Amino acid sequence: MRPAIPFLLAALSLCSARADSWVDPHPRLFSSDAGLTTYGFKVLPRAGRFGVPATGELFRLTVTGTTPVVWRGTLKNHPLNVSLSPRGHVVTLDTYGGDRQGRHALVIYSPRGQVVADLSFSDVVPGKPNSTKFGLGVSGLFLSQGYQAKFVYYDKPYFALRDAKGTGPVFDLDTGKQKR
Repeated sequence: MRPAIPFLLAALSLCSARADSWVDPHPRLFSSDAGLTTYGFKVLPRAGRFGVPATGELFRLTVTGTTPVVWRGTLKNHPLNVSLSPRGHVVTLDTYGGDRQGRHALVIYSPRGQVVADLSFSDVVPGKPNSTKFGLGVSGLFLSQGYQAKFVYYDKPYFALRDAKGTGPVFDLDTGKQKR
């Protein structure tokens, strides 16, 4: 029994050495100045713990400098990144601190705060993804590691994820469906 103890301690130290470290969730502010209306979005952690969905608050900056709240509500996760469309759509990417199951990798909220789409990592990147492109330590796979988020315009604004070659999925902000 005694020879197994050093082996067990060595195995445990190897596991903890591979763990990622993240600062506890903290309030974050995102903004967009595209279009005629400037929007801002607050991500407010609840209880400062990992794995707990954050509260989100979309607000508008008026010409007089006031910031009326457009909507406030519980988000699907605690997002790592947020993009704001010129029309007030909120798109959250990835989960702060990681989510090994890849849930809520891309969530689109309407200008009124309703969930338009709640997509997992495998919904956005089907098949077996390249872990060196999307990986971030042992925390999981992150869309924002392999793609740059941007808005593109066809007949209206769409949300696009673009890799280094300029390719990637495009999503309709009103329906959440992927544009083919």
